[in-house]
Formats: sequence, C-alpha cells, structure tokens
Amino acid sequence: KAYYNTESKELYTSGKLLYKKMDTAFNGSMRDSIYVLSADSTQTLYSVGFTYMGYGKGNYTPLLNATNGKAYRWVMPDSSGNKRGDYEPVTLLVTPKSQRIISMALDYNLSPGLSLAGEFALSQRDVNLYSSADKNDNTGKAWKVGLRKDWGSIKAIGQSWKVSSGAGQEFVGGLFRPAERLRNVEFLRDWSLPADPAPADEWLSKAFISLNAASGSRFNYEATRYARTGSYLGYRHILEQFIKTGNWQMTARMNLIQFDQESGNGSFLRPLAEIKKIFPRLKNMEWSANYQGEYNRAKIKNSDSLSALAFGFSIYQTSLQSDPNRPNRWSLNYFRREDQLPAGRQLIRTNKSDNFQISTSLSKNPDEQVNVVASYRKLSIDNPVLSKIKADESLLGRVEYAARWFNGLVQINNFLETGSGQELRREFSYIQVPAGQGQYTWIDYNNNGIEELNEFELAIYQDQKKYIRIFTPGSTYIKARYFQFNQSSEINPSLLASDSTSLGQFLRRSTLSSAIQINRKEVAGGPVFSRPFALNLNDSNLLTYAGFISNTYYFNRSSSRWGLEATQSISSARSLLIYGYESRKTTNLNGKVRFRLNKRWLGAIGVRSGRDELTTDNASFQNRNYNIKRIAYEPSLTYIYKSNLRVIFTWSHSEKADSPGKILSVSGNEINTEVKYNVLSGAGITGRFAYNEIAWRGPAGSAFSTAGFVMLEGLQPGKNYIWNLDMVKRIGRNLEMNIQYEGRKPGNSNIIHTGRAGIRAMF
Repeated sequence: KAYYNTESKELYTSGKLLYKKMDTAFNGSMRDSIYVLSADSTQTLYSVGFTYMGYGKGNYTPLLNATNGKAYRWVMPDSSGNKRGDYEPVTLLVTPKSQRIISMALDYNLSPGLSLAGEFALSQRDVNLYSSADKNDNTGKAWKVGLRKDWGSIKAIGQSWKVSSGAGQEFVGGLFRPAERLRNVEFLRDWSLPADPAPADEWLSKAFISLNAASGSRFNYEATRYARTGSYLGYRHILEQFIKTGNWQMTARMNLIQFDQESGNGSFLRPLAEIKKIFPRLKNMEWSANYQGEYNRAKIKNSDSLSALAFGFSIYQTSLQSDPNRPNRWSLNYFRREDQLPAGRQLIRTNKSDNFQISTSLSKNPDEQVNVVASYRKLSIDNPVLSKIKADESLLGRVEYAARWFNGLVQINNFLETGSGQELRREFSYIQVPAGQGQYTWIDYNNNGIEELNEFELAIYQDQKKYIRIFTPGSTYIKARYFQFNQSSEINPSLLASDSTSLGQFLRRSTLSSAIQINRKEVAGGPVFSRPFALNLNDSNLLTYAGFISNTYYFNRSSSRWGLEATQSISSARSLLIYGYESRKTTNLNGKVRFRLNKRWLGAIGVRSGRDELTTDNASFQNRNYNIKRIAYEPSLTYIYKSNLRVIFTWSHSEKADSPGKILSVSGNEINTEVKYNVLSGAGITGRFAYNEIAWRGPAGSAFSTAGFVMLEGLQPGKNYIWNLDMVKRIGRNLEMNIQYEGRKPGNSNIIHTGRAGIRAMF
C-alpha cells in the first residue's frame, strides 16, 4: 500500500516489526484495522515502520514500556472522528532527486571609477525522478545588477574622505532553488517575515553612499526596498558612523524597517551606540560603554493594537579591561537587559536581568597558570501576567589552574566549570550486530521471546558481544544546573635532594598520585551551589552524575628488584533515562607486591576487594538491582627468556556475595597460564588457558539473573574452561595481520568457538 502526497511530493508506504493486525470497533458502528504489539508466532506478524505526521494527524502514539526499540499504541479517535495521535504506520520513501544550477556573472568597468556588475542564474530541481507529473514548477530564475561609482576624495572635518555610491536591483523567482543559503541568517527576521514563508517572487532594490577616512572613521547610508508577491512591501534605512580621534572611538548605528503585509504592518527599529576610551597612562587600560536595542512594533491589520509577534528589548553595558597584549590580563563587565512584550498599543517591560562578568588570565609565571571566567545573572519579573518565564539566578564559571612546585616535586592540574541549561531524557535501544563487534548480550530472563530493555547485560566474551546500545533524544526537557570538576596531582619525592637518613630514603622511593573527576547535573532551583562535591546518588534533585576518585601509592616504583603499589578507587554514575533513574557505583581497593627471584623468574602477590552496585527506581527494572561485595587473592609467577618468551602462571581465589543477607554467593578458584612469544621478524603469538571452578550458592534458578550474570562473569557454576590464541604478523612496512581464536566451555554447556581475522593499514 502506497500513496503520493501531491502537496509535499513525498511518497509513503506501509512498512513491515512484531505487530498483529486487528479489527477494532469504536464510536458506534465505526471500525478500523489497527496494529497491536505481539510475540505470538501463530499469528501473521508485521514489521511496521511508524512515521511522525504531526499532532492530531495520526492514530498512534509512542508506548513507553520495557520493549527494546520504540513501540506504538493505537489511540481511538474522538466522537467526531478526529485523530488524536501523532504517528501512522507508514514509512517515508526517499525518492531520487536532482538539482542543477547554471549561473553567469559579468563585471565591466565603464570608465575609471565607474563599474557595472551583473549575474544571472537558472535552477532546475526535480523532487521525484520516478514521477513524470508536476514538472512545470521545476525551473526558476534569479538575477541581479549593480552600479558603483568612486567619486574620489573630499576635505571635511580636517580629514580626507573617499566618497563612493552605488545602486542595484535584484530579482529572485519563487521557483528558484539555490544550492546554498542565498540570504544572510537574519534576513527573514530583519523584515519581520515568518521562519518558513511561502515561496514568492522577490524584488530587492538598493542604493548607498559611503565616506571613509584614512584614520578609520566612516559614514554610511543605505536605503532598500523589498517586495514580495502576496502583498508584502518593506523599506529599510541604515545609517552608520564610526569616529576615531586620539584614544577615543565612537560608533553609532540605526536600522529602521517599515513593512506592510497581508497579516499586518508596523516598524522594526534597531539602534546601537558605543563609546570606547584607551588610557595609555594606566598601562593601556580600556573602558567602554554601549547601548543596543530592538523594537518590533508589528500591528494587527486595520488596527492600532500590536500583534502577538511584537517585541522589544534594550541592553545597557559597560566594561573595563586591561591591555589584552599582556601575559597577565583581566576584564570586568556589567550589562542589563530589559525585555518588552505587547499589551494593547504599547510594549510593556515584562522582565529584566542584571549580568556581571569577570575574567582573568595569569600566565606570566611558567610554573603557575591560572584562567578564570565567571558570570552571574539575576532575572527579575516585572509583569507576571505577560512574562512567559520565571525569576531565576544562575552562575556560569570556569576555573583552570596548573602548578608545578619545588622543581616538579608536586604537580597539580585543576579544572572546574559550572553552569545551567536543559537536560533531555534519553531513550535507547539495542541493535544486533555481527558477533564480536558489539558490547552487550541479550539474556531472555522471562522466556517470552521478546527483547526487553531490562534483559541486556555488558558482555564479557567475544561470542556474547552481539548488540550495541543506541541513544536517541527524548521529547522531555528539565531545566538543570551542571557542575564539572577534574583534578590530577602527583607527588614525586625522588626529585628531592639526596638524603642518607632512613626517612629520607623511604620518601625518595615513594610516589603518590591521585585523580578526581566529577560531572553532575541537578534540577535547577534553590541556591546557586547545592553541594557540588556530594557523592550521594539518592539525592532527589540529582539528574545525571559521573564521578571517579582514585588514589595510588607506589614504593620502589622504578626498582627492578621489588616494589609495591596500593590503589583505592570509587566510580559512581547516575542517568536520567526514559523509564526513570539508573544508578551504578563501584569501589575498589587493590594491593600488589612484586619481586624478582632471579634473572628469569618474577613473582607477584595481589589482593583485590570492592563492591558493585546497580539501582533503578522503576518497578519494571528492579530485577536488575544488585549490591555485590567481592574479594580476590591472586599470586602469580612469571618466567622470562631473553626478549622472546614470557610465561605467566596465576592462581586466584575469589569470593562474592549479593547483599543484604548474602542470599546469593559464589566462590571460585582459577588457574591461568599465559604464554607470549615474539619473533624477531615482526610476528607475535599469545596463548592463554584458564580453568575456573565455581561454587554457586542460592535458590534454584537464581544464577539466571542480572546479579548472577555479574557474579559469574558470564560463566556457569561448575567447571569452566577458556582458551584463546592470538597471532600478530607484520606484512611489509604498513600492514599488520591479526588472527584470533577463542574457545570456551562454560559449565555443562557445549563448547563455543569464536574466530576473527583482520588486516590493519598504518599510514
């Protein structure tokens, strides 16, 4: 089934997703054939594609549930038969199109100082090459011609001025389709036209005169007449002057448009004035003040009342700044904006905002760099009846600080940023891709055969990685305040002068590094700052959060004989998704001691402990919640033969439990052997074999859950075998071939084989 829209010249067709077709009665005897989401394999199912048609132009609306992908439900028309949905089960077919433009330009010097320029263009645009109908509106034309005269120089106000003038005419047909934007971005707004006016023939006539002095001063005047078929006529006058004398600069500009169209008439005034002064005795400090405004008095046709499109605003600003050419510089700025909306015959002030800005950059000292930018805005409402916004306070700021102290003993980098904006609820779905190219795996926990959002987990092994996660913007916005903070620091006492004491030797062998990353968004409102460094993920005002804290201590970091390290890290995340909030938190405390037994044997003992948490506030997704505590012990032994061969033997014992109550727990013992062999000709082979015996404790079937999948790490209770082989071979200078094989036998399941091969080119 397909149909052709003669107005938009778009072709629609009904698509084929798991929907069954049903006849539904409504409003008495009326009946309709609708699509209903279904997984019943005994029915005739359709893969249906839905297209947004506009509010009230369809019979379906989005259905928010756990289904993977967008689902839609049928909405019964009202008692008058009017549609109440936004979507229809049709898919827009993109037809082959063509567009061609031919243009010809001419520049001709009629005499010294007098030039003529012209251009003519034809366009041909066919929106559907499949169709032979409606071809009489494919061709459009446009042309313009201009004359310019340079009159030489005149003496006035103690200066020499170059005088020039010109005039021109331009025509653009309603059927002309340019390849790129023909007008400037503000053109429609300048002439008080709607954002998408209907195509029309356009006539634009222009004349100007300008005076330019060698000092940079100038005077310009321009007059324009703009007409469109469909009863639009407008006149614009632009008067501009710039005067520079000594350390003073003065700028003035007036832009006035008067228009008359079918929907109404009126005027649009845009004044600007600025004065600037440089003070050489104060190290070239600069002061400036300016005023600018816009006043659109669009009136209703045959009435003195202003239309709803009328508006106005004024901005008063003053600033003070240091010489921008100095390494250390600063600036202060203040401006007030007053907005006006129509009420009867007048523009009434509805709100005002006071804005303060400060910035500084200190870069003279190479060991300390500081950059600060901050602005504060307070919005006040003068007329709550007309105003469409609410009173608000906001702070935008960014601070960057980098330091290197005591010849590199301490190094610090800091970045802080805060502001406000709109946060969008995100929708997502999982798309199947070839095995090994994705990140997620699907586990049908409820055995209903339908892919649901709460059944996808991060995959661990290559054969499981069959899905990718695709985010799409939702349709709901929340006003949010954001805060971002990054810090990295390192203390390296080895750079201290030599100290023979025990304490001195201990400090010289120690290194401490830390990193902090915080990125949070919360509902705007209340005080400007609301505990930006808080780590509580259950804060009801919190929208999204991503945080990471890491601290690492090294001892004998550069020693080849022995050394130790300890790392403590916390990562937290909270996301506002279409079905609610999802929070994750991971804590780790790791320690490792390494030592050299002799020239060929190395040893290490590691201990890892931590906790993994996942929480969702939607009842349909609470099957994914878990709180897993874990600990693992991992001694290892490494054999090294020259630079060609490395063999690693590892044994590890791990314990995991899902709190509270430890209803689910698992213990495992793993023996792992890894062999790496490098060939001098540019080839390398890595082989690994692991035997893992896992003991699961929990109710029957509990291993088949999100918590079970995470605790078992994709394996199964009992004996698990994993082996893989990876070969890399350099072919010539720029090509590298990689062959991978992975085998896995989890528990009582069959063996799973995965093979991959690829060639990489390096330029």
